[in-house]
Amino acid sequence: MSTGSRLDNPRRRARPFRQVWKIAKRWRRRVGVGLGLLPAPADRGYMVCATPRSGSNYLCQLLASTNVLGNPLEFLNMAGGKSYPYPERPPKPRRQLDVIRSAGATRNGIYALKLLPPHYYFASAKVDLFHDLPNLKLVRLRRRDLLGQAISLARVRQTGQFMASYPTAAQPTYSQKLIRTCIRALHEQEALWDEIMLRQGVQPLTFEYEDVMRSPQDAVDRVAALMGLVPPVPIDPAMVLVTIQRNDITNAWRQRFLAETGAEFHELASSTVE
Repeated sequence: MSTGSRLDNPRRRARPFRQVWKIAKRWRRRVGVGLGLLPAPADRGYMVCATPRSGSNYLCQLLASTNVLGNPLEFLNMAGGKSYPYPERPPKPRRQLDVIRSAGATRNGIYALKLLPPHYYFASAKVDLFHDLPNLKLVRLRRRDLLGQAISLARVRQTGQFMASYPTAAQPTYSQKLIRTCIRALHEQEALWDEIMLRQGVQPLTFEYEDVMRSPQDAVDRVAALMGLVPPVPIDPAMVLVTIQRNDITNAWRQRFLAETGAEFHELASSTVE
């Protein structure tokens, strides 16, 4: 290809202008922050460390509804994050940290994010969250009812319906093999969080989903205290849109799985179901 043909490519001609635009955008932000026209990036925050189907969407909506505890979305879910309602999605995790400290923050300077182990695997190859996010505290969410969690995960892997408001891509079909796979995956992901907490020497504020469901305001107030706010920090119920997806199919799958597997998963039969 000749030099002339390269210059005729409008995308190539635009590159110098694109670089100038990026530099100007960065300059505007620095000047805007310096003059007080734009908020400075939040300088303290927390990360909700969860596993799939642990009730994390519910907890995060409770926290966000207060308007003072950040906006804990899946900012580092680079595969599925386009479905989340925040304004920017830089493709690189390091630039995404700036989004966490801006779009993930409330006006009082507290940022928040939610992280699942697959997101951590991806992000940790590019950034050190515990070093690069300032004054980061950890909130861990677990679910006592592991079998119910695994069944929920098996269903969502078939249907793609992560929340009740999402459309269903396919009808769920009972599969003992898939439920077993999900139990194993959840065990592995909880073990990863155990390893990370131990390696970082961090003792997180820990909740169980069933307790959050029973007393949501208490859970929110404990996070508020962790972040130095004085409870109570009221929840706005109108901002909490997550609904329970568990139904008769879930109960039927539970009974069938326990009947088929006998004593193998006997310890899961006594899990708290709420």
